[in-house]
Amino acid sequence: MGISHITLRVVAYDWDNLDAIKNKIYELLKGIDEKEIKINEHKDKGLVSTFLHVFEVKLSKKKHIEIFLSNLFERIGNFDDFIRNINFDENFSVYLRIDKNSLIEKNIVNLVDSGNVFHVKISFDMYNKSREIVIKILEDFYKKVIKKD
Repeated sequence: MGISHITLRVVAYDWDNLDAIKNKIYELLKGIDEKEIKINEHKDKGLVSTFLHVFEVKLSKKKHIEIFLSNLFERIGNFDDFIRNINFDENFSVYLRIDKNSLIEKNIVNLVDSGNVFHVKISFDMYNKSREIVIKILEDFYKKVIKKD
């Protein structure tokens, strides 16, 4: 597949519903044996919120990556909009900022530029990466999940 690992990170503020966030994380990981993954949780202090709860999961097994991406891609309304709104770094890792409220309340992946979000980083393990190659990998996997040709 070409994906080496995926990191999911969510920062919850004082006003966020921690149970709803945890439930949504588990929904995105549905199909992965809970004994095989660890959701790291720690508390911190922030500028906007007195207390922060940070949840982080790192997936590196191919099976876990495929399950997570399947669960994520099933929640995408318009894949073309999704592709237009992803961000890349200099190594062509993909960064997704998924609106927290849309995902929790409507079960829809809506990418935004900033704000209260689920952060997803998708890293690729191949040489000669490019934006086009990475997009092709994501498109192919999306078609496989959604069963479109």
